[in-house]
Amino acid sequence: MYCYTMAYSLQCVLGELIMWTDISSEHPIFVKTVAKLSRKDLPKDISEELKKLSKSFEALNLKAKEQLVDAQSMAVQPMMYVYMNRAKVLLNEFGRLNRIWIGLIKEIMKYGKEDKVWQTLLSHIEEEQTYMDRLFHTLYMQI
Repeated sequence: MYCYTMAYSLQCVLGELIMWTDISSEHPIFVKTVAKLSRKDLPKDISEELKKLSKSFEALNLKAKEQLVDAQSMAVQPMMYVYMNRAKVLLNEFGRLNRIWIGLIKEIMKYGKEDKVWQTLLSHIEEEQTYMDRLFHTLYMQI
């Protein structure tokens, strides 16, 4: 973690967003791969949604990286509010995508209920994504 739920700078907030969007983009791919390897027959619409979420988190990751570069090169302090508002937009987008992802995880948990390892994996990812939701809500409220 970069800022331990304390937004001491815009850079730390963007650093958190970059790290967690990277992780969030990998989670759907991981779930899809493990499902295939463990012969979970996920419906095509769920597989497509996993792919779509992964790409959406990747795109958000790139936007956060671009904004971090811009914020680091910012020379004029009065422009800080512009960057803070842009960061809030990115945090809102993360929250929107994350809520979709958490809902999808709950749907995926209906498959392979007898497979405790699969259920544990999904529960872990759900807990991690729920943590991210709280983290970014806290950071949003501080900027």
